[in-house]
Amino acid sequence: MPITFDRSICCDLNETIKREWLVTNGLGGYAAGTVAGVLTRLQHGLLVAAPPGENTPQLLLAKIDEEVVFDERTYNLGTNEYRDGTLNPAGFVHLETFRLEEGFPVFCYHLGGLNGIMLEKRIWMPYGQNTTCIQYRVLRTATDDGFTYNKAGLQAVSSHMRLQRSAPHALTLTLLPFSTHRPHSTVPQGNSQR
Repeated sequence: MPITFDRSICCDLNETIKREWLVTNGLGGYAAGTVAGVLTRLQHGLLVAAPPGENTPQLLLAKIDEEVVFDERTYNLGTNEYRDGTLNPAGFVHLETFRLEEGFPVFCYHLGGLNGIMLEKRIWMPYGQNTTCIQYRVLRTATDDGFTYNKAGLQAVSSHMRLQRSAPHALTLTLLPFSTHRPHSTVPQGNSQR
């Protein structure tokens, strides 16, 4: 039976923060997180692997926060919770659906008003590789002028993705990676010498 959560669960932080996903690569490496995108465990991250010469799995890529600009408005898809309980950004509010498809997490975000877009994010790890793949694609949008975008309207540009149609319906996706290199179950130590 497939696991699917609709908007009634996806927009509820208490529900999405306690639901987790996990993908593995067959080498002991993995990617894991919550549906909301909040890292609630030391072991959560997009790339945990044992590089050559390392005996302990290392957290190499903690997460990627996404910033989408569509119709001259900025949408943050990531969600971060700080020690004092502050959420910034709170991107889970844009999450329309979450599902596991053949064991891989698929997030669908609704951006814009009634005539907005659906942006899909898929995460997987190729078997036998210390690699995490993340794919973004526009599923649909209907605009006031009746123009419909689809995945064929995307053009990859470095760490940005843009719809090939010019403004006002341009879409820009900026990826903000948070990388580290620490044992996956060790509390990170900051520099307190300031």
